[in-house]
Amino acid sequence: MMHILLIACFAAVYLRDGMEAPVLWHWLGRWSGATPGLVAACSVASLAAVWAASHLVIWRLGRRLDQRGRYRDAQRAEVVLLLSRLAAVGLHAFNVLALGWLDAVRHATGNLVGIDELLACLPVLTVLTLGFYSFFPVDRRLRESVIIGALDQGRSLPPMLTRWQYIAGSLRHQVLWVLIPIACIMTWGEQTDRWAQRHILSSVEAGAAQFAGILALLLVMPAVMRRLWDTVSLGPGPLRDRLEAMCRDQGIRVRDLLVWRTHGTMINGAVMGFVPRFRYILLTDALIEHLPMQQIEAVMAHELGHVRRHHILWLGASAIGSITVVSWLVLVGMELVRPGLTNAEWAQAVAGGASLGVGLLVFGLVSRRFEWQADAFAVQHMSGYHRRADGPVELTPEAVEAMRGALESVARLNHIPRHRFTWRHGSIAARQQRLEALAGLRADRLPIDRLGRVIAVVAALVGLAAAGLVVWSGVSSERHGKGREDGFQRMEVDGAICQDARDRE
Repeated sequence: MMHILLIACFAAVYLRDGMEAPVLWHWLGRWSGATPGLVAACSVASLAAVWAASHLVIWRLGRRLDQRGRYRDAQRAEVVLLLSRLAAVGLHAFNVLALGWLDAVRHATGNLVGIDELLACLPVLTVLTLGFYSFFPVDRRLRESVIIGALDQGRSLPPMLTRWQYIAGSLRHQVLWVLIPIACIMTWGEQTDRWAQRHILSSVEAGAAQFAGILALLLVMPAVMRRLWDTVSLGPGPLRDRLEAMCRDQGIRVRDLLVWRTHGTMINGAVMGFVPRFRYILLTDALIEHLPMQQIEAVMAHELGHVRRHHILWLGASAIGSITVVSWLVLVGMELVRPGLTNAEWAQAVAGGASLGVGLLVFGLVSRRFEWQADAFAVQHMSGYHRRADGPVELTPEAVEAMRGALESVARLNHIPRHRFTWRHGSIAARQQRLEALAGLRADRLPIDRLGRVIAVVAALVGLAAAGLVVWSGVSSERHGKGREDGFQRMEVDGAICQDARDRE
């Protein structure tokens, strides 16, 4: 959920640049004479009030958790934290789009490339960070509650984190991995737009430069994330040998297998990178320590499934392509309803908001289905189905149980309710139910694989359509600008001829 909130924060700033003026300025005439200082005070104070109220409620729920020991109070604290973050992002959008918070920032700093946007997002980012500060006591109590059980089972216990270690780790693992690429993409896009405005680059060249910059960022970002997160190479031994053999069986090359050191606070796996040279597979320290070997293999196979099925590529194509296509369709629809309607100051904001909303919807729908397919891929691998397999393979109950048990361990050790729905992954209970239905099926005839192929084809078509629209828009803009330039030149020539005729008279 955090990544969606961060995207929404910067999307509000992006939409503001598509408007002539903030909404209240348009309706109330520069908001009844409000000064930039008053706008700044209202924007910052409203966000501070949201955090203060949520901090007080979470603190009271933490006290009740100490007194009663009911897990329901911890769940309520999580709900309060989520609602406060949603309210903060909503207020941020209102402040930027209606009050003119971004304009107040630019009044003080000027329209600097990338700087004013980051400063405008700083208050809401601060509130999101302070949420970790508020929730830490509740998280610590939850982790303390499992100490006795861990000791009874003879498991080692990682050191308890301090509040500042918890905040720093949460920022690195939940915020910065999204914030850094978004900030880089927005800054690069703004810089190329300015080059186009100053005729250093043509519109087509600026679009190509933006695409090349984004592609370069996506290629090198895994190497950056490896250092941003606390990772080390998985040492030699039976575990590494087995995981490397799994990669060979599936024909997948990776740069390295990494241990993601979270001080025992997270059970998770991840894959990063499009190309083998910058592709890493990460398994957290707690996952390696607490899960049995069969479940570790299932998690590893799940991550390999994302690579083998090219999920990152198709997810990006479907989300970005849908945003581009929907924005174009909304603008075309406006022109069909009333010619010239797209020239209204709110038209770009409406098109941008609608396209971003559809993009997030598509992202969630596709991402959840790719998680189902990766789960099924793990069962296929654990059943012996890979590129070297001979003949048809039937999915075994043991393979299903390995992946289902891995999800159960993730939910239990991460203190995640099995029925909690998340936008990217859905609920663990729903994923387990789908896994149980796989036992006995032919590995090469799974319905989820057919659905995955359909999604890939649609994503490719949408991505190609979006690319075509971007190129067509750039060429049309270039021709329009050239036509205007030629018109101005003809006007200047005609004016000079007329002036010469008057001088002769």
